Amino acid sequence: MDPKQTLETLLQRIFADAEPGPTERAELKAFLSSGALSLPQIKDVFDGFAKAAWSQARADGTVTPIEAKRLAAIASVLGLEHSVPPPPPAPAAAGSDPKRKLKGMLARIFSDAAADANERAELKAYLSSGALTMTEIKDVVNDFVQTTWKITIADGVVSDVERQRLGEIVRVLGIDRADLPIEWARLV
Repeated sequence: MDPKQTLETLLQRIFADAEPGPTERAELKAFLSSGALSLPQIKDVFDGFAKAAWSQARADGTVTPIEAKRLAAIASVLGLEHSVPPPPPAPAAAGSDPKRKLKGMLARIFSDAAADANERAELKAYLSSGALTMTEIKDVVNDFVQTTWKITIADGVVSDVERQRLGEIVRVLGIDRADLPIEWARLV
């Protein structure tokens, strides 16, 4: 494998989480001091990696707190604080609606009938951020459950994908079957 590709692969692996640990940092330092790449080549790979990470994080028009932390770690560890644009400012408190944000997040996360690890982590981070009280969270989840059920049964048929989505919602959100519409509870 080309040394540039090796470094790119290493960066992707060590920055898979928001912050690389001491082992990953030592591995990066060992590769950089091996002499496989010149300083300009290393800088090119770092810049390309950081810009790609930034573009990927902004793909949906927003940068989640987890993505922002990852971007900050990339910039800090790679010494690129000035070459990676800062995350966009958070919306003004008057214009933001935490309930609406949670509803949109739930709809997006469960749109493909499966919540991957990053989506579950994003949801967990938002739920624990304090933006909403437990009562508000329960209200939003209840509304999401009711709306999802109405959409699911609108055509009178529950497809395999819809059944999978219903099960995933119950599993990821930890919803008690007693809190579900009766027909939904029978399906999962």
